[in-house]
Amino acid sequence: MNQTVSTFPSKDYEQLFRDYYGDVQRYVDRPFQKYGGDEIAGFTPDQMEAFRRARAFSQANVGQDYLTEARGLVSAAADPISGQQIAQYMDPYEQDVINRNIDDLERARQMQILSNADAANRAGAFGGSRHALVESETNREYLDAVARNSASLRSKGFANALANANLYADRSINAAGDLRNLGLSARDFAMDDIELQNQIGAQQQNLNQDQQTMRYQNWLEQKFHPERMFAIQQSALTDMPYGQTNQVFNQPLPVETNKWSQALGASGLGYSIGKSLFPGSSRAGAIGGGLAAAGSLLF
Repeated sequence: MNQTVSTFPSKDYEQLFRDYYGDVQRYVDRPFQKYGGDEIAGFTPDQMEAFRRARAFSQANVGQDYLTEARGLVSAAADPISGQQIAQYMDPYEQDVINRNIDDLERARQMQILSNADAANRAGAFGGSRHALVESETNREYLDAVARNSASLRSKGFANALANANLYADRSINAAGDLRNLGLSARDFAMDDIELQNQIGAQQQNLNQDQQTMRYQNWLEQKFHPERMFAIQQSALTDMPYGQTNQVFNQPLPVETNKWSQALGASGLGYSIGKSLFPGSSRAGAIGGGLAAAGSLLF
């Protein structure tokens, strides 16, 4: 008659397994623990102040007065130069110069008339037609010189006035560029100052976020500490040899499997399956192992 041998773990090993399973069950039965701290760092006071200043800046039209004045200068410089503008740059002493020139020509004419009269007197032709012809030529040359010199002086005055008017237009355009740069610089300076304050606030926010993340990680470490301990216990139970008690039956009996060993093996398999299905959660492995072990003992 065949003999059937059944193997049972020792009482000490059974107690260790029961203690382990009881710890797992208590851990699984715990209610969900929600994290009570803040996970996202809010805006800092410096950032809020930078936001307020940015809104005020957008409504203040900083530098707009410079830009408006620059636009007016460019618009005026682009218009054709008028006679009134040219007159503003005419030499106010031009007529005095012309009058003095005429006086000089008049003195020269008088001197030439005296010289002509003296020559005619010496020639015995004073008062005659030849004398009159010479006087007429002297007067014609005088008037021609007056007209020529006066026109030349006025032409030079006009050219100078026109050049000065064009120069003023060029200066206006240059001044418009400078005013534009002043307006943009005023805006850039204000925005840079606001951005600097915002960057300071951002650094403070990053530090706050790092602190909150660290607190959350510490909370996770404490929350899942039992799971890590269960995993260590499970590994120790799986690899630990245990004493065996053998019973020999002289009559054929169904072969019984070692339920405790089967439960322990199922626990390890369940832990592995839970971890593979939910790699981001250490809790899933412990739950899978505990449920697999319980199922093997019940069935």
